[in-house]
Amino acid sequence: MGKFFLAFSLSSFFLLTSTSAIRAQEFPEVPANVMFGGLIVKFDNGAKNIIETDIRSLMANKRFWEDKMDRAVLYFPILEGVLIEEEVPLDFKYLALQESSLTPDAVSSSNAVGFWQFKEETAVELGLRVDNQIDERKNITSSTRAAARYLKRSNQQFNNWVSSLYSYYLGMGGISKLVPANWAYAREILLTSRTDRYVLRFFAHKIALEAGLERHRTANRIVLFEYPNSGGRSLDVIARDLELDPLELRRFNRWIETDVIPMDREYVVALPVGTPQINTVREKLMSARQSPGQEYNRDDIGFPVLRKASVQLKGRNDPVFYEINGLPGIQARPGDKSYDLAKAAKVSTGSFLKFNELSSRDPLVPGEVYYLAKKKKKAMVPFHTVREGETIRGISQIYGIRTKDLLKFNRISNRNLRLQTGRVMWLNKKRPSSSPIEIIEKGSNFPPATSTPVPMAENTSTEKATPEIPKNASERKKYSPKLADKIEEPVATTPEKKVDTKAPAQVSGGTGDRVVIITQEDRPDNSTFDSETKRNNRNRSTTPAETRTTATPSTPAPTPQRSNSGSHTVESGQTYYSISKLYGLEINDLLAWNNLTLNDKLAVGQRLVVSKSQAKPTSVSPAQPAQFTEHTVVSGETLFRISKNYGVSMEQIQQANGMSDTNVKLGQKLKIPRN
Repeated sequence: MGKFFLAFSLSSFFLLTSTSAIRAQEFPEVPANVMFGGLIVKFDNGAKNIIETDIRSLMANKRFWEDKMDRAVLYFPILEGVLIEEEVPLDFKYLALQESSLTPDAVSSSNAVGFWQFKEETAVELGLRVDNQIDERKNITSSTRAAARYLKRSNQQFNNWVSSLYSYYLGMGGISKLVPANWAYAREILLTSRTDRYVLRFFAHKIALEAGLERHRTANRIVLFEYPNSGGRSLDVIARDLELDPLELRRFNRWIETDVIPMDREYVVALPVGTPQINTVREKLMSARQSPGQEYNRDDIGFPVLRKASVQLKGRNDPVFYEINGLPGIQARPGDKSYDLAKAAKVSTGSFLKFNELSSRDPLVPGEVYYLAKKKKKAMVPFHTVREGETIRGISQIYGIRTKDLLKFNRISNRNLRLQTGRVMWLNKKRPSSSPIEIIEKGSNFPPATSTPVPMAENTSTEKATPEIPKNASERKKYSPKLADKIEEPVATTPEKKVDTKAPAQVSGGTGDRVVIITQEDRPDNSTFDSETKRNNRNRSTTPAETRTTATPSTPAPTPQRSNSGSHTVESGQTYYSISKLYGLEINDLLAWNNLTLNDKLAVGQRLVVSKSQAKPTSVSPAQPAQFTEHTVVSGETLFRISKNYGVSMEQIQQANGMSDTNVKLGQKLKIPRN
């Protein structure tokens, strides 16, 4: 009996120990550092302990945790799409989950509402509509764009995405004294146990979700599609046209309280689509986008070059074969799937998808001609000017060039990059690192695809075009390519381009790539478009041949020098925030002493007053009435309410008081402009 009891006790002990070990393995380990927004974020032991505690708290209730991950699977694709377009780090999608658990009608104790927990005045300031008909705080697309606008505005001030994350909790004014000055432009930062719990909890969400989503099997039976340009229609009509459940459609679009969606702006409807309906709904959405009123005219560039094949199948309902850009192709019929066209062409479905760079879930567009052979490494023409709505894959289909080569030629690393209308794309050789990205601003009248991009008209030398390449659109329509097995790819001769070094071009970090905008007069505009270049070059290593300057390890980077004369000369890379930290000032004081606002851009060499004794008081003529009314903030007031009470805009109050954000404090005295 004693032996039995001893054996039973030992078995129970080992069972409990094993169970504890299994449970311990369910929680992800907190690493020493993570990447976030281009930063290396390090954690000390105290921070790691707090993050680990938060992770355990998040995952303590298995049912609630799996529900959160299900909502993440549902909404993250939309969040990621918006963040990519707005050029905000994708990791901020975890912030939406932290704020609201991705519940559209979540309401906090302070009356913050929606996915990103905006108060009404903040939402209105960020461009959202909030009234008894529409509340865009509950719209996943609109509210994410508003959150991205706020985060970008914060990053412009602090030059650090972790600071932007912190400001989402306390406001830009609230963290100005809390964020270390050396965080601006930093490549790595250290978080400790003294770091605000809000920031550490965000990284707990990030670590837990990254680990959990890898092995999570979602219980979702739907996916969410975006339905833009919904103005003038009702949810019931949309549900009927797309054969969706109207009650489910309303459940995922609680932002609209009216029968008909207003037409004052573009509203995006979230479509809950059951997995069996995915292909059907996709085809309907694609057909709507390809309607005659919206389809772009391909004849204006002469591509793709189509010629009906001489040999066709004899059946009345069989698909039609074409020669497309010198390669064999087949035209999709309504209702066709990839399998149908592959079977008719006697190729495998996998090969068909590979030839056209499609996934098995991508619908086919009726009337579109698809390739039945590998696309080429080069196009027949050297350049293409992006038209509105065109994508990288779409351009690759038009010219029969592989997407990976198109990306390589244009130094683009993200195949989902949203192309700027008017951008000149290189089609048969790599754009030199010394050549700028060119944006042609000519409305919709872009030059034909073979036009050579010209940075400056007066510095352009012309050469005779290669005979094999059509010179204009009318000639290209008559151009018949040779058979696919004998086609010779002409090498286009690019006219020599001389870029005036005085042309306004902005160098983006990493490669020296520049952007030149060509206006209607074919001269560079004063504006630049380097957002795509910056994003594409973050992960691109610079080869020695491309390196402009070499940093000597023994020479430390120059540090900003503090002046004792009461004035400061602006140096390259400095901001209002970094200068105020250098002299231990408030940003509001720095702006007020220099009669500036945050909208005024600093210039290298500009002199700023950094001492109150040096500031010149503004004299007011006794004969003139006072231009401002003084207001003392009382409990419960916001800048939005104050502006409404006095009949002025929030921007006017901010400018009059040198405010960097909309936060006000109890007892704060504000100057209110008189109308």
